[in-house]
Amino acid sequence: MDERFKVETIGDAYMVVSGVPIQTTMHAQPVADFAIDMVAEAAKVNSPATGKPLQVGIVFIDKNSSS
Repeated sequence: MDERFKVETIGDAYMVVSGVPIQTTMHAQPVADFAIDMVAEAAKVNSPATGKPLQVGIVFIDKNSSS
């Protein structure tokens, strides 16, 4: 079973979580792997406006983080 779950798409933004609907203690690695894969795949696509590869920004929020 895939350990990542796409929760929401808002415009061109994706929210991805891990540990839903099946809770897991190993949630950060699958999401980080997804982010790395997303950046690599986006770079293969050229923007129709500029002709340059697409760029992806990544924001990681760990609700279990103590910092």
